[in-house]
Amino acid sequence: ATPPGAPVLILGGKGDYSRPPANPAYPSAFLAEWAAFRPDTPLRFATFGEYFDALAPVRDSFITQPVSTPYNWNAFWVQNPRVKSTFRRAEHALQAAETAATLASLRTLPAAALVHAPAALSSASFTYPSQDLYHAWLQLFLNADRNTLWGAAGGMVFEHPTSWEARDRFESIETIAATATNLALQSLAPEAATPGLFNSLNWDRRDPLDGLSQPAVPAYGTAPAPSPVAVRPLATVPAVIEAADYTARLDPATGHLLSLRAKPSGRELLGGPANVLVAEKATRPQWYAAGDGLNTRADRPRLATSADFPATVRASETDIAVIVEITAPFHGGGVSTRRILFNKNYPRIDFETELNDLPDETVVLADFPLAETPTEVRRGVPFGFSLASWPEPRPGFDGIATGVLPAIRWSDYELPSGAGLAILDRGVPARELTGHTAALLLCNTVEKYYGYPNAWLSGKGRHRFAYALAVRDTAWDEARVPRLAWEFNQPPLAVAAPAAATVPAIRTSPNLIVETMRRDGSDIELRLIETLGQSGEARVELDLPHESAALTDFNGDRARPLPAGPAYVFPLRPQQIVTLRLRTSLPAAPVTPLTDWTPLVPEPKRPALHSYQPEVVGHPPRGE
Repeated sequence: ATPPGAPVLILGGKGDYSRPPANPAYPSAFLAEWAAFRPDTPLRFATFGEYFDALAPVRDSFITQPVSTPYNWNAFWVQNPRVKSTFRRAEHALQAAETAATLASLRTLPAAALVHAPAALSSASFTYPSQDLYHAWLQLFLNADRNTLWGAAGGMVFEHPTSWEARDRFESIETIAATATNLALQSLAPEAATPGLFNSLNWDRRDPLDGLSQPAVPAYGTAPAPSPVAVRPLATVPAVIEAADYTARLDPATGHLLSLRAKPSGRELLGGPANVLVAEKATRPQWYAAGDGLNTRADRPRLATSADFPATVRASETDIAVIVEITAPFHGGGVSTRRILFNKNYPRIDFETELNDLPDETVVLADFPLAETPTEVRRGVPFGFSLASWPEPRPGFDGIATGVLPAIRWSDYELPSGAGLAILDRGVPARELTGHTAALLLCNTVEKYYGYPNAWLSGKGRHRFAYALAVRDTAWDEARVPRLAWEFNQPPLAVAAPAAATVPAIRTSPNLIVETMRRDGSDIELRLIETLGQSGEARVELDLPHESAALTDFNGDRARPLPAGPAYVFPLRPQQIVTLRLRTSLPAAPVTPLTDWTPLVPEPKRPALHSYQPEVVGHPPRGE
């Protein structure tokens, strides 16, 4: 499919799921032969941008059009919530670790050698753990293998007694991230460390934590841990809950959310009972195996809902939240437990749902009927969002809202009245919009994938899901939904921290989310995302030691120097991804590329690592 006149080099391939190369010396032997054959053309990894630039002479003849068809293997967005939520947690933990390590390694440098130096520097020393963080990211990338992250594989991919598996890598990632974060923050205040919280996001925050505290933590800063508030049992479940941003009404018999009115307008956001659990039969087109595809909702027979079973509903209250807990039987004979936190002083309602022992090939979803049919649907994608019109397509709305679709961290539904409701999640990515009902698909149970059992994919046992509603009575761009989603996914970390709140290291304009702060050689690398979908101006103000700043491409090349800081201002395009590099006087340790997995693999599992089995095919294994 390469266009005429475009460069192409095909090194080899053997189908969708290729076996290991027949020659165990590959790729080293091939690289040696290539170097002898074409010494003037070394092989290297390149980015899409480099390839796109190489297409310049012919690319004007390309025909481009918006993507208008959902991906057909839609069961992959729904199933195996354990791997998806664990991946999300590990990814955010690594981002926080890089941030903390960057701050600590730079705020402990000698001030005399710096151009832009903060007013006060710690006397402690901390070395940026380049190699450890590199190893952690490598393992996360391995767990991003498509069938692993989709949860569509045999169980041995996730847990195995003798082979290196996804669980091993997740545990290693979280250990590396936690160690780096704690050592970094302790180095900033070695003599005054107390239990505290660290905010790894680029804005001041005051979001609630589990209904028990609502600490104020500055951007990229720390604050003392707050004292938890008392929990007071309530004799009855309140029928109406008043919060600063909404009024909620509950069904005291089922715990379903009956009404949600935004403040100050009083506009109703719900069109029926919400957070209703619905079990459906996971039917699929006839050419799909279990775990590969799902029919749309109209063709999935309903099996049961949480309204079909008697429930026990209890309530309690703190100074910052009303907490409702609902326990009831559910489809398949297991028990469902739902916990709802109505935050009194924040536009977020938190849900924790637990399901137990679901039957094979069952889809369970949480329904949120909207008061009106939405007109605009946004859903988070990596480094941005998709925007679609609903229910009919309109010019300028190139996103997709039809079918079972993935959303990364959030989806938002704008009503004709101007108000809206967002669904936030921690690794529960599947959404489906039918008429005026937005559904969060929690799981799709499959006992065997292509003949192999998979305990992570099975409905047996306990399954937990964390998600939230964000209420907005304003326009979408004023409600900062992407930031609310990042807060929900990356709460302040409990660490040993300075006794007093720290001075923010970076301040940015509100149209930015900093997804990455890390060190690469002599540079601080910041990856910034325009979050509102609007042209505008970025402002980044640094209180970190550095000598110069430049906008670069993803790899740090094509530098465009910025005028001297510490505040940097530059234009932004809608949803632009910006890489900002700041040169420091002392480089971080270089990374030694890994050419052998052995150092990352637990000792008992190394024999399996070194056994060469070219006959073994990759995912999905065929075990029928």
